[in-house]
Amino acid sequence: MMQDGGQNKNRYLLAYFCWRTMIGLNEEIRYLMQEAGHARCIIDAGFGRIKALYRRTDCETLSDLENVVASSSTTNEAVLYKKPDGTSMYEWRVWKTFLGEQFRALKGRRSYQQFRFTSESPGIIFF
Repeated sequence: MMQDGGQNKNRYLLAYFCWRTMIGLNEEIRYLMQEAGHARCIIDAGFGRIKALYRRTDCETLSDLENVVASSSTTNEAVLYKKPDGTSMYEWRVWKTFLGEQFRALKGRRSYQQFRFTSESPGIIFF
């Protein structure tokens, strides 16, 4: 699999958005990215708060980690994949495999910051 300097995840995200419009889950999706080097955002700040509290906390169990996330900020919320009884809260899918087989990578995607997908033009990415 070809790596693209930290942007490989965007290959699969673009494919996922394309797939969602193709099967009718969304009529239109607009995906706007920040330019390279300008990636600070509120989400990064939330992870930073978790990391800072985690470093100062004795964290030995999943429950401890859940408490760290919840205590790190009023906006952070821990969402566990599995419940304490071991049952799954979500269906896990290997999207990279599925999307990698069904969709080609968009060449030069690192030079674009705006993408649009529509159910009227399934399988086409406007950028």
